[in-house]
Order: sequence, then structure tokens, then C-alpha cells
Amino acid sequence: MNRLLIAAMLAVIALVGAQWWIPIVADRTIQGRLTDLMPGPPPMVQVTAIPFWQMASGRFQAMELRAHNVRVAGVLVDAISVRWTKGQIRLTRRSPFGFRVVRAGTVTGSVVMGGSALAGLFDQTGIMQGTRVRIANRELAVSGVLRLDGRRLPVDVRGGLRLVPGQGGRVLFYPRSVNGRQLPGTVMLSLFAMSQMRLPMALRMVSLSLVHNRIRVRVVGG
Repeated sequence: MNRLLIAAMLAVIALVGAQWWIPIVADRTIQGRLTDLMPGPPPMVQVTAIPFWQMASGRFQAMELRAHNVRVAGVLVDAISVRWTKGQIRLTRRSPFGFRVVRAGTVTGSVVMGGSALAGLFDQTGIMQGTRVRIANRELAVSGVLRLDGRRLPVDVRGGLRLVPGQGGRVLFYPRSVNGRQLPGTVMLSLFAMSQMRLPMALRMVSLSLVHNRIRVRVVGG
């Protein structure tokens, strides 16, 4: 067989193999970096780059991320789903995230939190301790110990959540009743703000909804 033909066949085989192997390596590498950021079961990562050699410079058409039961900023999150398009990253150990964003592209995604995650947010405020949260009938039932002027007061609070835009958005809890008594006025408690999150790129919250007794926050970026 002609040597030139053999060389051409080997080159095609190598190209096909690289097209299959390089994306798998990219998926696993990014998965490892994200696992360091989000302790818990390894996330599912899928990177699409056509032609595949764009990955050598960190460019991609799309990156899909899905994770369940991971911790983000110390809070247990039920599920995260993110789609990042037309982005570019550079892997570097000098960054606390394991990579640096070169081109932001466009990010859309959602974060789903149940009662345990929301209880963690209440505990992080330092106002309540031993918090338990139930979500039912489009309302939050929050019970725990309230710290007020050095005293510890058991409370049972009922109320809802509200998303406030600006600086990435904030999620507020507004109680309607405390220990069965209706509140005469409006009281707000800030649970978390996107500007306080340590993220490799700026994101903002655009909607908050209650789905199957869980809270879903939709985020965008780029």
C-alpha cells in the first residue's frame, strides 16, 4: 500500500481519536476543578467545541453543568443547572477557582434549594440558630431559636421570600406572623446577596419561584 495513503489513513484515525478523547479530558478536568469549589457528588460537565482544537485555547460553543446535593458557600443546594455559551477559560492554579474567565459569553441557569438549604441560610445570618424550614402552600414555616439582646427565644415564623434586583440581586424573607400572631408591619430579613458570593464571573438573579415545595432561583450572566 502506498506510504502516502497509509500516512493519510493514520492521520484520519488520529484526528477522529483526538476529536473523541480531547473533549472527555476537558470534561474531566473542569469537573475536577468544580468539585473543589462545590463539595459533594461530582457534577456532570459536558463541553462542546467545534472544531475541537479550540479547546487548546479554552474556547467552546457550550458548556453544560449539572450538580445535585453539593455545597455552595457552605450551604447545601439541592440542584444546580447551568448552560454557558461562547465562553473562554484558562486553567490556572493561581486562581482560587482553578480557572480564569477570559471571555464571559452568556450564562443561563437555575439553583434549586429545599428546606435544609434555606435553614442553612437563616443560620448564617447569626440571628437564628437550629433553624428548621418547611415549604408548603407557597409559604415558609421557619422555626428555631432567635437571638435577641442576649436572650434566646424559641420562635415559629411564617412568611415568604422576595427577590430584590440590583447588584446581582438579593433574596429577602418577609415574615407575616410570629408564634401565631400576625405582624402589624413589614419586616424584612436579608438571606443572601449575589454580590456576596465568590464566583469566577458576575451573575445576577432574575427570578424566584416555588416549584414542588422547593425554591428555584434563575440566574443569568455575561
